[in-house]
Amino acid sequence: MEARQIARSKLGNRMMPEWDAIHADDFKLAVAMDSGDEATVNQMLFEKKREMVREALADNFDTSIKTTGELNERGKLQAKAKQIHGKSNSPESINAYLMTFDSMRDGPIRDDIESLYDQKLREAAQEVLTSNAIYNLAKPGLRGSPADLSKANRDGRAGDRVVDHSYGVDRNTGALIAGMPTEGGHSDNFPHDVAPEYSNARWNMGTEQKYINKSKGNRTGKDAQIAMRNSLKNRMRKDETGDIIRSIANGWQVGEGYGVMKDDMTSPKSMRESLASQAVEAKAMKDSVMNNIIKQVGRDELREYDNLVRQNGGDDRQVTINADTVILEKAINGNGRRRK
Repeated sequence: MEARQIARSKLGNRMMPEWDAIHADDFKLAVAMDSGDEATVNQMLFEKKREMVREALADNFDTSIKTTGELNERGKLQAKAKQIHGKSNSPESINAYLMTFDSMRDGPIRDDIESLYDQKLREAAQEVLTSNAIYNLAKPGLRGSPADLSKANRDGRAGDRVVDHSYGVDRNTGALIAGMPTEGGHSDNFPHDVAPEYSNARWNMGTEQKYINKSKGNRTGKDAQIAMRNSLKNRMRKDETGDIIRSIANGWQVGEGYGVMKDDMTSPKSMRESLASQAVEAKAMKDSVMNNIIKQVGRDELREYDNLVRQNGGDDRQVTINADTVILEKAINGNGRRRK
């Protein structure tokens, strides 16, 4: 009532009907809380959480409230991915390639920092989504069935996807995902064929544009950059309208352009050749890095940390997005600040 009185003093009587309409639910909730009507309070809070999740998914999922079936599922939110096609050459897709290339070469374009709202949204998702909706949201990028995951991992993956879609953009590159076809994509450093042991880990999965995920495949590093560049070149060659060239010219400005491509990047490798060369380089780098980490952190502590992550369904998403950051945390950030 105090808020209403303040609003009246500022808006006057003529605007109060509009104010009352906007805040009708808040007023109803306040009355229920004051009267001790616990059932109404719980129902209204549940509906608020359900609306939070629905809004987060609205651009990419068809949602509805379940009214039949098991009693404990009724009232919860159903979600099924929309079928979105025909946007591979759209300005939003072209931008995604430019932004992905930029982030691969120069580092993430945006800081992915968990907020309090992200945490609340993730918790709300686990409460208001039907079991089938959780299954649908947990599946992107997964090898196998969500039913084979632990409940913590399955619920956590679904919550992660809800948070991803609430941003409307790729949380590392900034590329648009709202209203675009999406897939679950592994982090750049740990694709499935290179690190199958981490394939289903929560921290190794994010939401990205389908076209980007398909072009990238299992490539990393320079090979992934080549894939982004060549995909744009192929589209430009096939485009008779000039729209793609205009989209590139007017789109995201990569830090220093594409720069001078070294000789070893002038010709694309096949997927098999890419993985073969990548495996040799990755093993040498991994051996060197891991030896240094083991000296500073300890082999037993690393093993204990890995087991703990697995037992908790990979629930370290709030700490980091990329596995290399997780593993190197103590080795390179001993002073509590990231080194430049």
